[in-house]
Amino acid sequence: MQQHHLILDRSLGRFHKAPETDFLGACILPVFAIDGQAVNPLGTAFAISTTGILLTAAHVIERNRGGELFVLYESKEVGSVRLPVEAFKSHPEADIGVLKTGCPRTDTGNAGYNLLPFSSHLPEVGQECAAWGYGTMDPTLLVNNHLGARWSLDVTVGEVEVVYPRMRDVAVFSFPCFQTNQLLPGGMSGSPVATGDGRVVGVASKSFDDDPDYGDGSNTTHVTLLARALEIELPMSLDGTPAYRTLGELAEAAWVGFED
Repeated sequence: MQQHHLILDRSLGRFHKAPETDFLGACILPVFAIDGQAVNPLGTAFAISTTGILLTAAHVIERNRGGELFVLYESKEVGSVRLPVEAFKSHPEADIGVLKTGCPRTDTGNAGYNLLPFSSHLPEVGQECAAWGYGTMDPTLLVNNHLGARWSLDVTVGEVEVVYPRMRDVAVFSFPCFQTNQLLPGGMSGSPVATGDGRVVGVASKSFDDDPDYGDGSNTTHVTLLARALEIELPMSLDGTPAYRTLGELAEAAWVGFED
């Protein structure tokens, strides 16, 4: 078995027993914007709850220039379903964003997302890591209210090179992050990044082919650590009273998947 499959199996195996082959279509999703008839791919998000709370990189949504935001959910049960983004909130400092969508309907009720819990665990230098996302999406037209886009889930594998528990610098990466020797295409921004022990510890932020900081042809990707995601607030109701709740509060109430 390839190493990235082993890492993903460890990630999923922590929370799911024998996931089906179409598991990932309802777990790791492409993010799009519709502007008129144009469909513009923006990046990747992943579900941290069964009810439509997803994590991504903040800059994925900030790329949008006024189009309607949505994700594309896919499973054997419901097929491919376009789901509008109902709410979005980004961290004021870190490159982390939270999306809220509805759930697709079936004849018997709502179909839930397959959640991939996130972790505040710090990776270690030398640890293997892998990212999954939609790096090969092409813009297309929205025809008859169905997407004509075709894509496949891409994967990159690498190794943790440097960990910055507080920040890398004050200009670009002024938040907790780590550096890997992977190269990610743009559509993989917001992808979940898991270490070899199966913990989803980050979202893909920025990737360089021939990193200017090194000038030696090195490929590097900077990954935002996820501890500060717990500070982000979303409009949610836990007890019937509308209020803003942090992801930390939702984690304590077991509304989102999280582990230390």
